[in-house]
Amino acid sequence: MHNTYKVILHVKESQQTQFPEPISISLKVKQHKLPALVQQCRKVLMSQGINVVGQFDSVSRKDWPTFSSVQLDQDTVKAFIGIKLFNDPIKLQYPVTLFMLPLPRQYFHQVWASSYISFMAALFILYSSHNIVAAIVVALFGVAVSAVRRKLICDKHYTQGISTPNEIVISENSLVIPRVYFEDKQVRQIEKSAIKSINIEWNWYKAGDGDSALRQYWRPFVFRVKIDVSHGESITLAGQTCDSNKFVIALSQLGHSATLTQVPKIAAVWRFYILIPMAIALLGMTGFGLYSLYIRYLV
Repeated sequence: MHNTYKVILHVKESQQTQFPEPISISLKVKQHKLPALVQQCRKVLMSQGINVVGQFDSVSRKDWPTFSSVQLDQDTVKAFIGIKLFNDPIKLQYPVTLFMLPLPRQYFHQVWASSYISFMAALFILYSSHNIVAAIVVALFGVAVSAVRRKLICDKHYTQGISTPNEIVISENSLVIPRVYFEDKQVRQIEKSAIKSINIEWNWYKAGDGDSALRQYWRPFVFRVKIDVSHGESITLAGQTCDSNKFVIALSQLGHSATLTQVPKIAAVWRFYILIPMAIALLGMTGFGLYSLYIRYLV
């Protein structure tokens, strides 16, 4: 269950400042985040010279079933908002990261060719000179070249030499989806009245934070945003291609009807495609180096 608590801050008028009506700010937070969030609220308020009186208490407990679909509204969207984003202005333009778009299969070996060569060279260096550091440097260089190669191929494949803004634009009345998401390379402007449904697939993702008090925390990771249009077209936006969390916030704030669907998927799976081969290569190189030392000096 998504056990969330509603933290309410009541702002009381003073002799120096008169408010036309009482002010309160509410924020939904996960149960395990509550103590750190309360402390952070207190520190931020006191740093601004605001007198914090009494204790911070949690109210309005809400159970959100795990791996379910819920309507996107002012309550559920709070799961996507950290305290640092609470007062941020609504973002209307979302640049698309071409590097994160999927490439056709014919480009696979072109992208990873340098990695193949560098790993073979690393093994040869390890075998001939037993220099583990040099082998690791050569292997990592090949991976870096593959990353640069992928970026160049993505830029060429998706832009085709045409310099146009590659960004999603959202407003109260429409969505503008750039040409890079479509095979016919045509921009789509979708009126709000033509949208049948918007489904947002997501799951929790463990991330780090610069604040020592919140060194590790769980944040939502959007896998994809699926938009069904009235004339039968279905548009899928990969979450990693833009600032999808803020895009979800904008959908809610601008009144677009959408559904949040938690799915049992591993977030940011690309990490494992990079880290696992590197870990295997490092372990193999280390093992081979130790074996070579054993053969040379102990046998």
